[in-house]
Amino acid sequence: MKFLKAFTSFLLTFLTMDVLWVTLFAQGIYQSEVGGLLTQNPKFCVVAAFYVAYTVIAVQLAIVPAVTWRQAALNGMLLGIAGYGTYAMTNYAILKDWTHTVLIVDVCWGATVTSVCSVAGFIASSKHA
Repeated sequence: MKFLKAFTSFLLTFLTMDVLWVTLFAQGIYQSEVGGLLTQNPKFCVVAAFYVAYTVIAVQLAIVPAVTWRQAALNGMLLGIAGYGTYAMTNYAILKDWTHTVLIVDVCWGATVTSVCSVAGFIASSKHA
């Protein structure tokens, strides 16, 4: 039950934050920085697979081992840096039109969103919830 509560809370928080991030902020950055690489037809089944897989990984690596919400936040931040950093740095290394601005924005967003969602999952699955 603890895993399910953490999973659900993380995923709902992640979806909400990411939709707001993409629609209100990141869309303009991506369009101006790497617009030529963007598709008009996103592959939503791949997006869904990412959200589910990333949530399972975050629950296992950031939330389950945490004893306090602060530890969940730190674990989430480190996971976000690793996950989003791997993606962004690889793109920066191999794609000629990937910019350092997008690299920095992606890593900062990954650290932030994963940390906040990990705290949400931790609180939802704690003994006091």
